[in-house]
Amino acid sequence: MSSTGQEFVIVAENLRIGGIQRLLIDETYQFIEWNSNPQIISLAPKLLGDHLPDLDAKFQKSKCLEITYLESNKFEQVKFFYKFIKRKDAPRIYITHSTTGAALIKIASWLTFKKVLVILQIHQLISLSDKSQQRKRVIYSMFANHVLFSSNQFLLEWRILLSKKRILKIVYRKDLQFDRMGIYLPRLESSDFTKQTFCDEDVPHLIFLSRVTSWKGFEKFKAITKQFASEGLHTVAITSSNYQADILDPREFNTDKSHVVFNLSVASLQINAGSVHLYPSDYGPDVKYPQSIGMNVLEMISQGVPSLISSEGFESWPELRDSALVKVVDWNNTEEVARMVYESTSLSTEDRNLEFIKLARAVSIDSHCGRLAQLMQAFAR
Repeated sequence: MSSTGQEFVIVAENLRIGGIQRLLIDETYQFIEWNSNPQIISLAPKLLGDHLPDLDAKFQKSKCLEITYLESNKFEQVKFFYKFIKRKDAPRIYITHSTTGAALIKIASWLTFKKVLVILQIHQLISLSDKSQQRKRVIYSMFANHVLFSSNQFLLEWRILLSKKRILKIVYRKDLQFDRMGIYLPRLESSDFTKQTFCDEDVPHLIFLSRVTSWKGFEKFKAITKQFASEGLHTVAITSSNYQADILDPREFNTDKSHVVFNLSVASLQINAGSVHLYPSDYGPDVKYPQSIGMNVLEMISQGVPSLISSEGFESWPELRDSALVKVVDWNNTEEVARMVYESTSLSTEDRNLEFIKLARAVSIDSHCGRLAQLMQAFAR
């Protein structure tokens, strides 16, 4: 699906290193491949040492990124969008990954008396927000023309919340749709990146690929990797340099067998054969539909690296349920963890690559971007 000639804007809450931001930038790359060049507007300034576009600096398509950074003051942001939309040649289509962005854009469009299309994408479990944040997200989403959820679990939780609120049953009339995320595979297969090694020894590594937070399981990851300290396996944490200092002490974590890699993308790293990605996320007991397959798992699939993940119902990814590259693990069962780690490290390079080839179409972002293009083309007509 081509979006040739379509002018539109992609809005980000921020461009820190994270899964939402990776999805947003990969969307942009796909549209650039289709001969569109959307503008990106970030609702927060660039943060030194925690800026996702920097990870792609060597990727040729990153040179085409056109990004505007706004200060965080909401009044100033409304003024910016008012002036932006008021321009005679201003784009009329906005894809926002921020509920706040949806409200800002629609308010500014009302002030200019111009019709715009606002496509809101939601990438979080609403039950992880407090009640005040939940109300704000729901209210702001009502400013969008379309509300899309990158995970079926996110949509299911949203519907549960709406069903519990009598007033929302009456006033909330948005058509909510599941629109699965994906990754831009040409980035991960590109020769633009120089592969860097992070270990002098040619041994498999247990990989942590995420922000260092408790709910993403970094403390559990450290505890698990100690179990394999004498088994010929090394450990690597690939994360942002803007980490939680109370959870990660690089001086303590960095040893001969344990490494920290800051601010580098998967595409820039030489991952040793036999390596395994561990993602022991913990959403807590109040989350009915946990989502353990994130952009980190999809990127690992693209490298033929198996992921061991927490509880997952595969509501969004039925193709991965029986895949050798994604296995659900009970992290409290040390025998099961050990067995799954050994099985995954033993998976041959050939079998890993064949499994990725089988899953490539499922994890690619082009289908997702094609659906966005259809919404934009329908509005343009």
